[in-house]
Amino acid sequence: MSILLFMSCQKKVTFADTSLTESYDQFNSNQSEETAKNFAGKVVEYLLLNPDGEDRQKALETGMKVSDQFNLTAAKSSFLTTTIKEFPRDAKTPDRVFELASLMKSLGKTEANNALIYSFLEKYKDHPKADEAKKMLSSEISDIDQYVTDLGNKVFENPDDFGINQNSAQAYVDACEAYAMVNPESVVAPDFLYKAAEIARTLRTFPKALSLYDWIIDSYPEYEKSPTSLFLKAYVLENNLNDIDRARTSYEAFLSKYPNHHLSDDVNFLLENLGKSDDEILEIITKKKEGQEQ
Repeated sequence: MSILLFMSCQKKVTFADTSLTESYDQFNSNQSEETAKNFAGKVVEYLLLNPDGEDRQKALETGMKVSDQFNLTAAKSSFLTTTIKEFPRDAKTPDRVFELASLMKSLGKTEANNALIYSFLEKYKDHPKADEAKKMLSSEISDIDQYVTDLGNKVFENPDDFGINQNSAQAYVDACEAYAMVNPESVVAPDFLYKAAEIARTLRTFPKALSLYDWIIDSYPEYEKSPTSLFLKAYVLENNLNDIDRARTSYEAFLSKYPNHHLSDDVNFLLENLGKSDDEILEIITKKKEGQEQ
């Protein structure tokens, strides 16, 4: 019944991006989990390739509806998160924060839910779902900044063979992201995001680390570690993901934005030797050193 209702209420939606429109038309003509996943994938692709695209909000909102209809939880969570981050002043933001918190709770992401709900109650005290939200908190929180900080302190308690408690580390990353989503103006938000990015890199969840570095670069250009975030983004692209083209673009962006930064010499060297093996770079360094000694 719900699918039939969804189909009957559908309106024609077109996008500037032709592939998005075609994928959405395919979904409309044959609504299934497969076509829903295909459309969600096209939305993700569009978002990655069009950081300033005119249809970003429309694509995100349509992606949320389609994902919700076919219980594509991961896609819906991603679309909700991106929408809240990019359009924090939208009238629907409070509802979306509550919806994302509910989704985090259903996925067992307790710390993310707590950070979202506490912040929700702080910012939207008069929201119709405030009473319901209070029941969703799993622990007493008197200070959200301290709550997230305490989660960070648990990252290295009872570490595994890699020197980190992976469950606590993931919970901390989730909570930092949730905090910054609802409190983007907080002075500690970029610090939490940077620490979360470093933990994500340690966990080798490189796409997450990149998204957090981008968040810092785009939203907090005056933050003292924004240049380092851009450097680390390029480094991860080169050394962990072997994405040489995107690494080159990021290194060049660093030099353009921060030509006098103390890392600029390192970036120049990395850029000149992009794609070379460690042995090739070592040989270059050795020859350079020998030339200086002569």
